[in-house]
Amino acid sequence: MSVDVVDLVIISVIFTIVFYYAFIRYREEKKKQKEQLIPTLELFREKFLKEREDYANRAKSYEEKLNQIKKNLEELKSKKDLFPWTDSQIDYLKSMKGSEFEYFLNTTFEMLGFKVLDPEYYKEYNIDSILLLEDEGKEEYIMVDYLDFSQIGRLNENYLRELDKGKQKYGIEKVWIITNTDIKEEKLKKIYQFDFNLLDINYLTRFLPSLNFFYEYQELRNKFHATEILRKEMFDEIIRRNHWLEEVEQKILEAIANENKLRYRKGG
Repeated sequence: MSVDVVDLVIISVIFTIVFYYAFIRYREEKKKQKEQLIPTLELFREKFLKEREDYANRAKSYEEKLNQIKKNLEELKSKKDLFPWTDSQIDYLKSMKGSEFEYFLNTTFEMLGFKVLDPEYYKEYNIDSILLLEDEGKEEYIMVDYLDFSQIGRLNENYLRELDKGKQKYGIEKVWIITNTDIKEEKLKKIYQFDFNLLDINYLTRFLPSLNFFYEYQELRNKFHATEILRKEMFDEIIRRNHWLEEVEQKILEAIANENKLRYRKGG
């Protein structure tokens, strides 16, 4: 079946009408978008301004919470004597091993005002941590080795010589060997020969805050860190909104300039 000329004309006319209608609609939509561009941008500006204000208020609220937690931490520190060691806590301290024992002591020293630093390399010369105490402009460094009850068998002369090498490298006079068990007299003499100090289970339970105090402190510290993260997120959102507002303001200025150019051309 062949297509005659009349059919081709009809098809061409229909195509032309459809194309023209689509073109007219496209121009109308483009014109409408141009007309609505500035109002739309202004709506975005208002939205970002409102969001920025909301995030600023929330950041202020988190700042107030942080100050309150700091106050609670200081109050707790002043009450550490109200948290005595119990027999069950002492038994649990004696059972601590490895990273748990080290974490408890590092956190406890932070509670007591020390800064906990790492050696240059992990377990370098048997050093676990280096404590720094700053007081009235003076600095005191203490080299620390944590040995739990399961590791105390390592404590021989070669082990102590390695610690002494670390002492010479870092130029630190004080060295603490801290353990959660008792030390035999023979090992104790070797420790003192190297001019090291021993903090055993009896020392820890006499002079360090108890586990209950540690848990209270840890809970408050975790709240502080979580709140600090939330506050930072609020400031990040404020910075993001400031950036978006700059972009919107720039686009509004460009749109106004384009409108003025169009009016000038029409007027000309």
